[in-house]
Amino acid sequence: MDASNTTLGDAVVTGTTNSGAANPPSFPFTPKPIQSTLNGMQNAFFAQIDTTTILGQAGVGSYVTYFGGNGVDRGTSIAVDPNLNTYLAGDTTSTNLALLNPLQSTLTPGAARNAFVVKLGPASDLCITCVAPIVSPNAGVVGAGNQVTTTFAVANEGPDPATYVTVTGTVTNGATFISGTAGSGTCSAPTNNSEVCQIQTLQSGATSTVVFTVTPNSFGQYSVAATVSGNNNTSTNNVATASFTASGYSVSISPTAQTVTAGLIAQYTVLVFPTGAFPDNVSFSCSALPSGAACNFSNTTVTLNGSSSGSSVLNLTTTAQPVSTVSSAGWRRSLYALWLMVPGMALLGLGAGGKRRGAGNKKSRLLGLLMLSVFFALVLLQPSCSSKKTPVPVSGTPSGIYPLTVTVTSGSFSKSVPFQLTVTP
Repeated sequence: MDASNTTLGDAVVTGTTNSGAANPPSFPFTPKPIQSTLNGMQNAFFAQIDTTTILGQAGVGSYVTYFGGNGVDRGTSIAVDPNLNTYLAGDTTSTNLALLNPLQSTLTPGAARNAFVVKLGPASDLCITCVAPIVSPNAGVVGAGNQVTTTFAVANEGPDPATYVTVTGTVTNGATFISGTAGSGTCSAPTNNSEVCQIQTLQSGATSTVVFTVTPNSFGQYSVAATVSGNNNTSTNNVATASFTASGYSVSISPTAQTVTAGLIAQYTVLVFPTGAFPDNVSFSCSALPSGAACNFSNTTVTLNGSSSGSSVLNLTTTAQPVSTVSSAGWRRSLYALWLMVPGMALLGLGAGGKRRGAGNKKSRLLGLLMLSVFFALVLLQPSCSSKKTPVPVSGTPSGIYPLTVTVTSGSFSKSVPFQLTVTP
């Protein structure tokens, strides 16, 4: 007798078998059966067959077990309720049939057979170690401050769907959880060093991937552990671990101090030494610069090839200081006014003298008046002849001793080293 389970896409089957006398037994029971050997001459059996199982998957999603005692047992009816509980009914002559909360605990005297009914709750076999976790980068080595992804596969080996499947990821101290994604579920926001993803239903024979992304904050050994659980999980393969190594680097600068005249360039060399094999890029920057100064690196980004060191030349430019000038317009205006006074006084004398010599010298008086008019015009125009100009503001790098910092960064990881610049006029 069989019954279709549309929720599962499976077929549930019961009947009678006497297979098992051979060694090994010829009855195809699956791992974790209720009963693994034939009791008595004939037993009932229960089978749940995943109709979507692909050939070669070693029975994933299928389940078969004996059910019987020391007599003759038959499975005659089977049904499944909406909660995925299976009801197996039949008849028996066994005196030692397995019982749980029975309405009748012994066979009825004189009866050829007694009926039985069994309720089988849903069961799933979740396995997170059946497929090895994958770490990216593939070599399992990453630069500190750079992201690492770990991918875990959760398989349900049946026979029933797994409900409310929870996958909890935790990472070693010293790393930060960035995100989590579930192929057929959702993940909460990371909290401290852990994250929880939930899959509402994972069908029998199905697999779902869960990806955790983390960032190591320093160099060292790290691991991400993923633990799976479910409402009806019967598995012990519940914890998988993905390990990786984070490498770092140290930084030095040469020389540590330079003295330059404002307007010239101070040159330094920044060296980066990996701690272990560092497979990622590093970038360069500097800070605390005085006004009119700028950092220019020969290489703003360098790839550290494994354990090889990297470097970049720092050209620290400065701006020349402005030259101070004194305006001479003031004394030139005074000299010009004094010069005008001399011919002016002479003209006044000429006009007065001409008046005293008599009325007949009209021509001389007119000439004197004309000259006097020209003089006063020049005096009035004198203030507008100023040569003073408003200077264009010019900034330069001020003289002084400056403690500076160069920083080498990769992802969220950085190392800094101090150096000094002295600027002279």
